[in-house]
Amino acid sequence: MIPRLIVFFPAAAVAVMLLLNLEDRGRLAPVNQTYVEWLIANTRHGFETTEASGQAEKVVFLAVSDPDALVFEDWPLNALDYAILFNNLKQFDPGVVAVHPLLDLSGSGDLALRSVNRAALGLSSVILGVPAVYDPNEEFVDPIIRHVLTPLTHVSGDLDLALPFTGILGLPHERARVQRYLGFNHVYNQVNGLTDQQERPDRAVLAARLGDDLYPSLALETALLHARTPLASTRFRLGQGAGVFIRDDRFIPLNADGSLDLPDHAANLVVKVDAAELLTAGGPIDQVSPDGGLLEALRGNIAVIGYDDPASRTIELADGSLVSPAELTARTIATMVSMPSIMRLPMPYQYLVAGIGMLLCLVCLRLPRRRALTTALLFAFLNILAGFLVFQVVAVWWSLTVPVTLFALAGLVGLLVPLRRLRSRASDDDDQPEDEDDDQPEDEDDDQEDDDDEEGEDDDDRSDRDGGETPDRDRARGSRGETGGGNDRDKHDDQGSKAGRSRGKDRAKGRREKGRKRQTRGGRDPKAGVRDGGK
Repeated sequence: MIPRLIVFFPAAAVAVMLLLNLEDRGRLAPVNQTYVEWLIANTRHGFETTEASGQAEKVVFLAVSDPDALVFEDWPLNALDYAILFNNLKQFDPGVVAVHPLLDLSGSGDLALRSVNRAALGLSSVILGVPAVYDPNEEFVDPIIRHVLTPLTHVSGDLDLALPFTGILGLPHERARVQRYLGFNHVYNQVNGLTDQQERPDRAVLAARLGDDLYPSLALETALLHARTPLASTRFRLGQGAGVFIRDDRFIPLNADGSLDLPDHAANLVVKVDAAELLTAGGPIDQVSPDGGLLEALRGNIAVIGYDDPASRTIELADGSLVSPAELTARTIATMVSMPSIMRLPMPYQYLVAGIGMLLCLVCLRLPRRRALTTALLFAFLNILAGFLVFQVVAVWWSLTVPVTLFALAGLVGLLVPLRRLRSRASDDDDQPEDEDDDQPEDEDDDQEDDDDEEGEDDDDRSDRDGGETPDRDRARGSRGETGGGNDRDKHDDQGSKAGRSRGKDRAKGRREKGRKRQTRGGRDPKAGVRDGGK
């Protein structure tokens, strides 16, 4: 086993350092991504939202629902209303503010526009919605779209499956959209006069296609901003295994066309608050209570601003209830952010996995050649199986590169390097181990027994050649006075005995030479008692 260890440990150290270096440089990211995608593809049923209490909600829908409310200066809201709304939101410090209606603000004065821009600057992240349109007869693509909307960069699958659009119906005011994120809030179909939300209220479109580019929706961009994930690091897949990978710790399973199925309890994932409360002096403070309230629901979370008056509730759900497009967008965002997180195993535990793998490699190195290889392959398979089962239960994964590489090296070393140490004949003669010296008397006794056996065999052969005469017959003839012939036969017998002993010694010497040859191959002569040279 020592020769195997001498080969394995340096090779394993070099391989591990090389893999860690490649992972730090991001070269192994495609390998890990493929592995995680395989895990997710076999665990898609586990990525479902769970109905939680209002205390744990991350999305607050600020519903602009009363057109007769005296707190609003105009309907739809004008620049001054939005300025007050944004300014009052600052004290609650929301993580992301998504404005669903088109922030047109046409006809507003310069002072009001400055107030809106100044109030929005006090918020951490603001994303504005724009309506998109699909007209199959439209061939002209407005170049401004590619300047105001940012496409997804990492898209895989069949792009033709995504919902198409050909243009946008309007843009927020130039001053309002400066340094703001934009995303389409719906796609209006010129053919049937319906939006995508009205056609399929149980599905939310997260990305739409314009030419060869895929653009994210308002809901998707809001979820990405909340996760602090840029579009450049978001992976969007269409077709089989469709989904959105937000960084490396969250996956959103989608339909083949890039739409998201909304669960029946999506309404329970959203906290709905009347936006008029934010425009009333002291209104938000009155909402704060020891058990939570508006402040705790908004702080660090997502606020969606949108119309929810009776005229805006144009989407009929499967249960017959009517909702507004803004509320449906809020439910879509809440569904995405409620998806279970994917976590990579912390580094100390990854070291523990590598240590267990190293111990299993030592087990492989103690086995014969073929068994070492098959056992290493078995351990690699068990490592993959363990990772799959752990991911099924707790959505935690670890990289396979290091343990599988260690098992592969152990199998190759076990196959190519002999288990026992080879010894030469010279070292066998000059440097005998102490345990072999202890066995030398036993070897001499065996050699003496072999000589005696050879002498007995030679005597039998000589007796057969003399016609079956035995020593008893020779003694009987000597007693009858046949002294002349007896003396000749005695001389002949002595010469035959000497020759037999000589041949026996030669044969014993030959067996000792064979034993030494077996010893050089790592074997053990059962008669000679020579110990294994590999011990």
